[in-house]
Amino acid sequence: MIVLTWMGLSAWLFPADDALAADAAGSHGRLAMPVAAGRQISLIIIGMQIFWDLPMTLTKTFYDPGEKRRKSNLRVYIYHVSFGGAS
Repeated sequence: MIVLTWMGLSAWLFPADDALAADAAGSHGRLAMPVAAGRQISLIIIGMQIFWDLPMTLTKTFYDPGEKRRKSNLRVYIYHVSFGGAS
């Protein structure tokens, strides 16, 4: 998370040429034009989701046969899958 904070802050304070071009194109450009820093941050987040968060929700230490805990695990798993899909 510290690396992501550093990357986001440096991209915001010192934007690259592709980010400046996207800003110059207005709101449509900020939504539609890919920016390298945003792609790198997204790839780090999806990697964290796939290789850490999703396996951790499936481990036995997080599984409790109680009904309330099982529903909570399902919500966490759905959250991680949807967050990974969004990134």
